[in-house]
Amino acid sequence: MVELGGGYVGRIAWVDLSKGEVKVKDVEPSWALKYVGGRGWGARIVWENVPPDVDPLSPANVLVVAPGPLTGLLVPGAGKVSFSAISPETGYYGDSNAGGFFGPELKHAGFDALVITGASDRPVYLWVEDGGIEIRDAEPYWGKGSLDAQEMIRRDLGDSSIKVASIGPAGENLVPIACVNCDWRNAGRTGMGAVMGSKRLKAIAVRGSLDIPVADPEALYEEARAAFEHVRDHEFARVLRKYGLAWYIDWSHDHACLPVMNFRRTTYEQKDALNAEAMLARVVTALTACPMCPMCCGKFSYVRSGPYAGAAVDGPEYETIAMIGTNCCLPSIEDVVYANWLCDNLGMDTISAGNIIAFAI
Repeated sequence: MVELGGGYVGRIAWVDLSKGEVKVKDVEPSWALKYVGGRGWGARIVWENVPPDVDPLSPANVLVVAPGPLTGLLVPGAGKVSFSAISPETGYYGDSNAGGFFGPELKHAGFDALVITGASDRPVYLWVEDGGIEIRDAEPYWGKGSLDAQEMIRRDLGDSSIKVASIGPAGENLVPIACVNCDWRNAGRTGMGAVMGSKRLKAIAVRGSLDIPVADPEALYEEARAAFEHVRDHEFARVLRKYGLAWYIDWSHDHACLPVMNFRRTTYEQKDALNAEAMLARVVTALTACPMCPMCCGKFSYVRSGPYAGAAVDGPEYETIAMIGTNCCLPSIEDVVYANWLCDNLGMDTISAGNIIAFAI
């Protein structure tokens, strides 16, 4: 008989927003191992539960929120969580993943996945804590920016350490490029924020303190230590630790593959005002990292002065600088930080937003 060893807590919560019901089911071990977790579970659950030709924004669509079996453990780079559903952008299966602390917190709260079905008749959010789930009123947060709503929820729950995945006005208004914001990190692609909005689900707030099973802690520790040392000492890891993914702006420019004016051009004469050196000199205030990741490639940026003073983001990453910055011919990294913050608070994918704007102009 197949048994789950470590990595899985063995529970999936099925949340029916139409009925206002939550049912927790045990995970069948052979099924869990066959589809692994994360987007593997998401793809299978969507396949089994969504009818053909479903309207992605109808209650019949299913949203699966699933970290993987390594998420939350002492493994480098294992901080991801996947959001899976039929995509309102394409009409086909879509998934998007986010780094940060939301995925590990969900595992520590006692769930391998959330399966969200139906649609509420009023704005709601999910409160997940140590094996329990409540459907709560989100009327005070509806219409608020995604980042603003997260802070309001933490304030109302009395705990600044709570991890929140939320949508902004873009998701509420069913914009196809709406994303899910997970504490500065984003599940940006395929319109998962619009799926949440169609279900009138403003946010998922999580606090967890439970252990995640590990079959052989000593073996995991030894493997993890070797992986940490490899990443720590790798030459390119040092580059990303210092410069972050913005390093690729110079690389793309030098190789003539930088998106500029909807790829009418592939180099940008003002790239030195938007590259990693510009970020470090003018807006970066701290380094950030996803849980258990020695890469530490994140850069927290803050605009100190000028018309966008006060704008702050974890980033911007290469994709945002390229698609909203050089692609739309923005003149400075401060402009990119503000545009990044605006998209985050609206709950909108920066890659798709930059693509659309560049196409239009």
